[in-house]
Amino acid sequence: MAPRLITIMGVSGTGKSSLAIAVARKVNGIYLDADDFHTNECKTLMAEGIGISDQQRQEWLIRLMKGISEQLSTDQDVVLAFSGLKKAHRKQVYSSFSNQWQFMLEGSPDLILKRLMNRSDHFAGADLLPSQILAMEPIDTNEELVIKLAINLLPKEQVALVVDSISQEKVWC
Repeated sequence: MAPRLITIMGVSGTGKSSLAIAVARKVNGIYLDADDFHTNECKTLMAEGIGISDQQRQEWLIRLMKGISEQLSTDQDVVLAFSGLKKAHRKQVYSSFSNQWQFMLEGSPDLILKRLMNRSDHFAGADLLPSQILAMEPIDTNEELVIKLAINLLPKEQVALVVDSISQEKVWC
């Protein structure tokens, strides 16, 4: 079987990195964090609560796509933590790789803000949340194969839902 790309999406603070790490461990896959493909300049802007430009996002996406391709070439599953804010960026990922699964973490802005206020180990803090919420384009009917997950589920419940979904023989994309 070809390696799978399992993408965990959501705004900053939804728990996508934690979930992606846990899923990668469970499926013996490679964990990739899309944030690692941002430039230091972009990370500094986001740490200051400033959203990045579409041009900066496009350059980041090119680096990200290359990183995904390199890791999938090892014949291991790749579990990606990826904001997926823009439909065009999600579409680029969806259309570039086969045998993939997409999950969108969703929850109330109040809960996400609370999580961000308690987080100190990431460049994206609570100040970035409003711009991320504004930039997040909702899943539409052309993206019906994205599985939505509630952020208020226990982490073990989220992992079980993802692993159960990807264990089915049907490939979503």
